[in-house]
Amino acid sequence: LTDLGGVDIVAGKLLVTGLNALLALTAVLPVLGVAMILGGITGGEFGRAALALLHALMFSLALSLLVSSVQRSHAAAVAWSGGLLTLTVFGAGFLFSLAPVGGAFGWGRWILSGSPWVAFRSAADAVHRADPDRFWIALAIGQGAVWMMLSMASVLTARCWRDDGEGCRSAGFPGILAAPFGGADRRLSQGLMERNPLLALRSARVGAAPMVWTLAVLGSVIVIVNLGLGSAPLVPYAYSPMTGAAFGLPASSLAVTAILILLKVLFAWQSCEFWSSGRRDGALETLLSTPLTDQQILEAQWTVLRRMFLRPLVLLLTVLMVGSSVQVFLLSLSPGGFADALAAWGLWIYYLVTLPLELMALAWMGAWLALSGARPGQAFGNTVFLVIVLPMLAFCLPSFLVAGLWIDYARNRMSRPLRIILQDAGQSWGWRSPGARPEHLYRSS
Repeated sequence: LTDLGGVDIVAGKLLVTGLNALLALTAVLPVLGVAMILGGITGGEFGRAALALLHALMFSLALSLLVSSVQRSHAAAVAWSGGLLTLTVFGAGFLFSLAPVGGAFGWGRWILSGSPWVAFRSAADAVHRADPDRFWIALAIGQGAVWMMLSMASVLTARCWRDDGEGCRSAGFPGILAAPFGGADRRLSQGLMERNPLLALRSARVGAAPMVWTLAVLGSVIVIVNLGLGSAPLVPYAYSPMTGAAFGLPASSLAVTAILILLKVLFAWQSCEFWSSGRRDGALETLLSTPLTDQQILEAQWTVLRRMFLRPLVLLLTVLMVGSSVQVFLLSLSPGGFADALAAWGLWIYYLVTLPLELMALAWMGAWLALSGARPGQAFGNTVFLVIVLPMLAFCLPSFLVAGLWIDYARNRMSRPLRIILQDAGQSWGWRSPGARPEHLYRSS
């Protein structure tokens, strides 16, 4: 209805979303500069690191805007943006470390050098002295990718966001790309509709399932490549980045670490999104007015999470177990390697016990915080912090103990009827006061 073009919309969105992040970065840089004042790093290394961080910020914003230009679903856009950032940052960085310097595949190294991870690693003085041009080449190629993604987002925004119901397909956008971003519907199952209509409707949406499978397959490929190269075993103490950095893990372990953490973050997002969006648009209040019971609503949410994440996680963990088992067995045959192999197996057992508990804690805490919080939009961030980040910070506490405490806490409070939980959450806005509107209950951050 206005004369705004795609360039105007993308530029405005870039300024609005990037300003807060840019201000946060400029506030952090002086703190990082203290190391330069104390003589720990040189001024050149500090300047290159600042440019690399600014480049990573612009790269993430451009990629997210490109995804948003072809995706109308907020949840799917966040899932795809996070997954593609993992692929381009850690996946491309891992492949860059394997790519040959010259030869027939030397061009692949040039393309992969556009990853923000390569620019950040090349900012160190040790790397820069060995190859002075590597940082600037990575920065130039990465910036070229940034402006190319912004240009594509400007074109696709004008074509895809039309009110004709056709989306990108009506603009001639390739179907092979529109399908994963479009959240296509599957055919509804008649039997499932009769047993639980909400489950049938939610199962018909593809959502973030393609990105979950992409991350699982990428992690499996990294494990197989790591096994073929005869590198160090991938053991699960690497699922904490701080612990992994302390052990000096190679790029393959850090890449698998990032994939596992991102899968848990996606799980937390899917756990919160149904309840948060239901409160914002009133759909949850409508569901509670139907003959559906609270148990059926909860069953639909748990089943959707299980169908979306179970098989990809089983695939990734199976490949991790088999690949690491072979490497650990070979390690035990080496002189003095039996103790290290035994420690690796103990860590695997610990991780396999902890991961299911963490996922259960994410599901229950996501539901509880999204239903009971004063601002449903903050439920996702709070869930990630309490269940994923807090155990990393409190490394003296076992992760399975923290997860078990959150599960017990949330399940006890979710034992009440959902309508009562929503009513209690709405009291802070005077939902039941005279003249108050029920829409106040769905006000987000």
